[in-house]
Amino acid sequence: FLVLLDKFHSRMDIGIEGRSIIATAKTEDVEDIVNHGTILTIENTAYEVVGIRLLDDGNFTELDLKE
Repeated sequence: FLVLLDKFHSRMDIGIEGRSIIATAKTEDVEDIVNHGTILTIENTAYEVVGIRLLDDGNFTELDLKE
């Protein structure tokens, strides 16, 4: 299935930098990913799902990932 992969760094209010990796996909494509800890391979890199959020009307889902 297709995902939009977004890797970005952000500066937190407490003065440290954090890295977020978010994959956005059609909810129907990721319905089987219901548990944190699921491993996804995107472009030959393995990521662990650490968060799952439905967006707006539920047609799309954001997956928080970590390498």
